[in-house]
Order: sequence, then C-alpha cells, then structure tokens
Amino acid sequence: MAVFLSLCVAPFACLANNNLLIGSANFDGSKSTFEKYDDAGNRLLTGNLSVPRSGHTATLLTNGSIFVAGGSDNPTNWQLLNQNGAVLSSGLLHDQRSGAGADKLTNGNVFSAGGTNTPGSWEIRSPTGALGAFANLHQPHSGGQAVVALQNGNVWISGSRQALGDPTSWEIHNNAGGLVNSGILASTRQGSATVLLTSGNVILMGGDLDTSSYEIHTQTGTLVSTGTLFNNFNGGANAVKLNNGNIYIFGSSCCTGFSGSPSTWEIRTATGAFVSTGSLFNPRGGAGAAVLSTGNVFITGGDSASATWEIRNPSGGLVSQGNLFNTRNAGHTLTHS
Repeated sequence: MAVFLSLCVAPFACLANNNLLIGSANFDGSKSTFEKYDDAGNRLLTGNLSVPRSGHTATLLTNGSIFVAGGSDNPTNWQLLNQNGAVLSSGLLHDQRSGAGADKLTNGNVFSAGGTNTPGSWEIRSPTGALGAFANLHQPHSGGQAVVALQNGNVWISGSRQALGDPTSWEIHNNAGGLVNSGILASTRQGSATVLLTSGNVILMGGDLDTSSYEIHTQTGTLVSTGTLFNNFNGGANAVKLNNGNIYIFGSSCCTGFSGSPSTWEIRTATGAFVSTGSLFNPRGGAGAAVLSTGNVFITGGDSASATWEIRNPSGGLVSQGNLFNTRNAGHTLTHS
C-alpha cells in the first residue's frame, strides 16, 4: 500500500497545477516512488508505487487520470493512477513494453508502440484501460522511437535503436491502428526529441545517430525542411512546445561514447529557425520536462542531476531551482495537468 506525505497547506491546493513524477532508472531504488509538485516547484506529495517503474510510459488522460504502462521491472503491467498517485485500476498489456512510446489520441484513447521487448507491435487502450485493438507495426521501433498524436487524429511513429529496430523510417497510423502512410526520414534518428508543432507538422531534433540536425514533416509525412542545430543533442535530450509555438530543447546523455551538450538549451521557431541558446543550471540527460500553466518549463532530474529541478521561462532564463525528494534518473516520467 502506498504511503503518502502530504504537504498541501491550503484547501484543494493539491487538485490543480499538478506535476507528477513517477519512477527512475532501473538501478535506482527511487523507481518504486513518486512525488508531486506545484507550478512554483513546491513539493506537495510523495509516496510509494505499488509497481516499480523505469522506462515506462505515463499518458495523461482527458479525465485527469494517468495511464502508466510497462517498464523494465513489469513490462506487461498497466495501471490507472489519480493525481495523488493512488491506483484506480490495473491490468495486463497485450505485449511486453519497456522503452516503448505512447501518446493520447484525439479520441481519448492511448496508442502504445514498440519498445525493447516487442518492437514490432502496437496496441490501443481506452481511458479505462480496456484493450481496443492490436497489430504489427510496418517496421520495428525499439527504444528511442517517437510516438506523437497528430491533430488530424492519426499517430506518428519514427526512429528506433539501430540494433533492434529501424531508425531511418517513419509510419502513420489512424486512430483504429490502420497503417495510413510510411516513408524514410531525412536522417537516421535514435532517441530524437520529437514535438508536434502548432501548425500540425512534426519536428524531429537530434538523436544518438545524428545529434546536430532537425527535420520537419507534415501530418501526412511529407518532408517540409531540414536544418542544423546550434548545439548537439543526442538521445538524452528532451523538448517541449512553448505556449508561443516555439520549441525548447535541452540536455543530452553525457556518458562516454555519446556526443551531446548536456548543459545547454536552445529555442527554435515552428519553422526550425534559431532563436537563442544558453546554459542549464545543471547538466541533464534523460530529464523530464513539462510546460506549466504559467508558460514556464519545469525540468526534472536526469542522469547528471537526478536530485534537482529547475524552472525556465519561455525565453530560456532561469526562474528558480531546487531539490527533488528522491533521485529521478533517466527512466522517470513527468506529467502536468
């Protein structure tokens, strides 16, 4: 049973502007814990998970609950959690998923695809966790792939780890899982930071196999443009879309053999044009990121600064920074509601 420490001091203070962090790296005991923060970085709640999570997916549903699935310890388990980390329901996935990708479709269902255990399959879950459909992907996508729900109701899947999947391909499926289109990326992408733009296009930035470039595709897969990033961002980078439509990308894996810039960030427009760059308060690899109700960006953990968080404004400037209750290495998730 989860043990909760509540630090909410005002009535209903825990019910809005939630930032819920779940799990950590497979080697970290914090993979069995969660914690919650408000948009100012104040800790509201901590507790224990009933199932350890690392390399899992956490998808925020329309009703505010969170669909948490898979991970290295329990690759076939899914749970619905509320905003206080309590388990609402649970069940088994159709396929094992660790390092998979997932996103909420426009119809409210969750599309999960690939992963190191079953790189060649996808499955759809309803907001209650019920299995809607499952089938095979056009190409295998195993860890490092992107899964992004598109504005037209379809879902984009691209990239992969080179040894276990296809890092050069993309494919689009409809909300029932049917294959709509597929093609080849302009660059080989493993762990690229991939974001849906306000225009409906998709931007892919960096990745372990091409750290210094980006490419933009339409919702149907057509290549719009390519370009060069100011910094190198490998598979440990993360990116979010700001409220003004720009893209904020930051961090990188910093271990031996990886080329990246773990201490930097940069901002790009929706067309890929360079806006600005700067330094993070701490180097980050595999960190969490979410755009807050204030428009700022909340950044959590990562392999190089697993016990810290920082908040950045839409121009990249540091707003505040502090310490997490537990360490959150790469492998944790951050959801904002």
